[in-house]
Amino acid sequence: MTAVLCVRDGDTVYLACDSRVVCGDYYFDTADKVRKYQIGDKRFYLGMAGHDPTIARIDAILDHPEDFDYDTETLHTETARDVARYVSDVMEEACQKKSKHGVDAILVVGGEGGPEVYLLGTDGSMSGPVTTPVAIGSGGAAAQAAWRASSDYSMESRVRGAIYCAAEVCTEVGGLARSVTITAEDL
Repeated sequence: MTAVLCVRDGDTVYLACDSRVVCGDYYFDTADKVRKYQIGDKRFYLGMAGHDPTIARIDAILDHPEDFDYDTETLHTETARDVARYVSDVMEEACQKKSKHGVDAILVVGGEGGPEVYLLGTDGSMSGPVTTPVAIGSGGAAAQAAWRASSDYSMESRVRGAIYCAAEVCTEVGGLARSVTITAEDL
C-alpha cells in the first residue's frame, strides 16, 4: 500500500514515494521504497509498490544477482529497454517463487536521449518508455492528481507535496515523502 510518482522535467526525472508499510492493523515507516541499483555498468532507479516480502526478494536479487544465478554479463552493452526487460523478468520470477501478490514498479534507466521511464509488473508486463507523470500504488492516482493541481511551486516541491496529499486521502499511504532527483549523470 503505497504511492509512487514519477515526473520528468526536461532532462531531469523526479521519483518520489511515501514510506509507510501496512501490516494488518499496524503500520510503520520503512527505508526508501525508491532504490538505486547497479548491475555491471548499468545504473537504474526502481520505485516499487505492492507486497513487501516480494519487494524484499526483488531487492535481494537486484543487489546480488550472482547469488541467484542471473546472467548480468550481457547488461554491459544493452539498451535501456533490455535493462527494463531484465528487471521485469526478475520481478516476475520473484513473485512466482515466493508470493501470490503482485508488485508494480516504475523504472528509471539511462537511454540514448537521457533518462527513460518504464512501467513494470510482476506478471511480466512492461510498458515504455512512457511519458510522465506516471503513478502506481493505492495512492498513486491521488498523488498524480495532486501533482497536476499544484503548478505554482518548484518541480521537486510539487512531487513531494503530491505524496503528502495522497496520504491525506488514502489511509494506507503516509509517513515521510521521499524523493530522488535523477539526471543523465546519475545513470
